[in-house]
Amino acid sequence: AIHGMVHDKAFQLVEQDISEKYASVIVSYTETNPVLGFPFKYSISLNYILFKDALELKVEIKNKDQQAFPFGLGWHPYFKTDDLQNTYLKINSSKKLQVNDKMIPVGEVNYDWNGFVKIEDKAFDDCFILNNKKVELKAPEYELEFHFSTNEQ
Repeated sequence: AIHGMVHDKAFQLVEQDISEKYASVIVSYTETNPVLGFPFKYSISLNYILFKDALELKVEIKNKDQQAFPFGLGWHPYFKTDDLQNTYLKINSSKKLQVNDKMIPVGEVNYDWNGFVKIEDKAFDDCFILNNKKVELKAPEYELEFHFSTNEQ
C-alpha cells in the first residue's frame, strides 16, 4: 500500500475541455472496497491541464472514511536524457524522511541540499522535506520547473 495504491485502478472520465489556450481532462477513482494494506475509503481526482508551454496537474484526495488515515503523495517522474553527466537537479531541503527496512517513515534526519546537484550516477529513492515549493531539472536537451502547492481541509 505504500507504493502505487491506484496504479492499476480504472479511473472514470469526469470532464474534458479544449480551448485556444489549453486542453484539460479530469478523471477520478473512488475506493469503496478497502484493501488490507490500506483499509480506508477515499476518492482521488486528477485534473490534467495542458498549456502550450506547461503541464499542470491538480490532485485532490478526499477521506471518505469515518476515521483519519495516514497519507502522503509521492510522485516518481521519469525524464529521458542522453547525458546524465550534464544533468542537474535542484531542490531546497534541510531534512529528509528516515525510513526503516520496510521503507516506512520513522523520523526525520538533517540533510542539506540547497542548489543544483549533478545527477551523474546517483540514485534517488528518498523523501525530502522541501523548504519551498519548487524543484528544477536541467538537462542538455531541456529545462523543467516543478511548482507545488497544498490545500489541506
